[in-house]
Amino acid sequence: MAADYDTAVHTEQGGAKLVVASGGEIEFQSGSTLDLQAGSTMSGGGAMSLGALSSTTQLGVPLSSSDTSVFDVFADDNNVALTNAVYTVIRGRMMFFQPPTAGSLYSVLGQIKCYDEADFNPGVFAGVRGYIETVDDMDVKSGAKVWAVDGCLDAALASYTVKSGGISAAFHAELTGAGTFTQDSGGILAGLYIDETVTSGVWGYGVYIAADSATYGIYISDCA
Repeated sequence: MAADYDTAVHTEQGGAKLVVASGGEIEFQSGSTLDLQAGSTMSGGGAMSLGALSSTTQLGVPLSSSDTSVFDVFADDNNVALTNAVYTVIRGRMMFFQPPTAGSLYSVLGQIKCYDEADFNPGVFAGVRGYIETVDDMDVKSGAKVWAVDGCLDAALASYTVKSGGISAAFHAELTGAGTFTQDSGGILAGLYIDETVTSGVWGYGVYIAADSATYGIYISDCA
C-alpha cells in the first residue's frame, strides 16, 4: 500500500518502516510498551529525551512507590559464560576530534537537585551509584579485580602529560556553587567517607595504595 505522505507519521517499505516526519509525534499512552526483540537495534543521529527539564515546575517523569524507575536496561549472560572481551550494559562515549577551547563535558551525568527546603531525610541519596551484589557464596579468585566504581586514565598509544598548572585524577571530590557549606557539631562533611553496614565483617583496608604505584602515597597540602 502506498505511503500516505500527507500525514506526519507513515509507513514505507511495505509497512516494514515507520517514518515520523518533521513535526510528527508518537505518543505511548499509559500502559503501553515498546518492545525491542533480541537482535533489534534502535539507532540514529538524533537526541532522545524523557520528560522535560525544569527546576520550578513538575515536568519530569513522575516517580512513585509503584513506578520507582524511569529507564531500565537489563542484561544477562543467557546462562553461557562470557569469553574474553570488554562488555558494557550502558555506554556513554564522547569522541573529540579537535581540542575543546573551554567548557565542561561529562560522558555520563548523574544529578539530584533539590528545590527550596527539600531537605534530605533519613535514607541514602547519591548522584551515581555502583555496586556489586551476590545471591549466594562468591569468591574473588586470584587475578580478579572487582570494583563497585572504577576510575581509569588510559594512555592508549602515546604520552599523557599533565602540564604545569594542570590537574588530572581518576577520582575527584569538590564543593561548588555560590552558597556556603557548614558542618554542625556531630555532623560529617567529607570528601571521602568509608563505613560498613554488613551483619559481619569490616574493610581489610580503609585506603590501600599498591607498592610503586604512586610517587607520594598520600599528599596533604596546607590545611587549616
